[in-house]
Amino acid sequence: MRGPDPRPLTPGQYISAIGSAHTFGRFAQIPFHQKLMDSIGIPIINLSTSAVDPSYFSEKERIIEIINSGAACVVQLVSARSCGNSEYTNRVWRNSVFQKVADGPDGPMMQEFDIYPELWERDRDHAIQLLSESQDTWIEEMQQLLSQIVVPKVLLWFSSRAPELEYNKESYVKYVGDFPQLVDRRMVDAVAPLGDAYVEVVSQDGLPVEFKNRYVGGGIVILAQNSA
Repeated sequence: MRGPDPRPLTPGQYISAIGSAHTFGRFAQIPFHQKLMDSIGIPIINLSTSAVDPSYFSEKERIIEIINSGAACVVQLVSARSCGNSEYTNRVWRNSVFQKVADGPDGPMMQEFDIYPELWERDRDHAIQLLSESQDTWIEEMQQLLSQIVVPKVLLWFSSRAPELEYNKESYVKYVGDFPQLVDRRMVDAVAPLGDAYVEVVSQDGLPVEFKNRYVGGGIVILAQNSA
């Protein structure tokens, strides 16, 4: 949970927020949920975590219970690159760490970047097919998650780009685009009717992220500025 800690929570008198690193507030001293909480005077509990797919939340009964005991929920549209397909499953952690379906539940774990860039160079059409399946999985998982949330829900698009994704086949990284990777307008339109409201925030304010070394000075720029 990203603080400040709003507990104790009075049923029906708080808002929950779920999503990926943007909602969690990666690299942000004051994440947006805290600014919103200070503005409207209603406690908000931030249950977000990075690199997860929609099923990460829908499979956790306690998270759904907390959401549905509140007054409303902000649901960020997360990345589809963390979703499984016919050959790779993320059933263990529901994030961008996968196993081959054929290897069974005891198969070795592998990161997304251990799979798709190499596959892209070897058989781009096959990679695109698997990624298309992951996009379909995302729609199904988002629909499942939103069906479980019975309180009013605000769907949040929070990105440096608009949902109109231009698929660049030059490389895997360019193809999936900036966060939320692989999510396009078609996918947004497929789930937006299940929300009570849809908010679209497109901004590059604060990018790229720069850190300063407190010991020797100087700065370093975080190049993976839109990954989450």
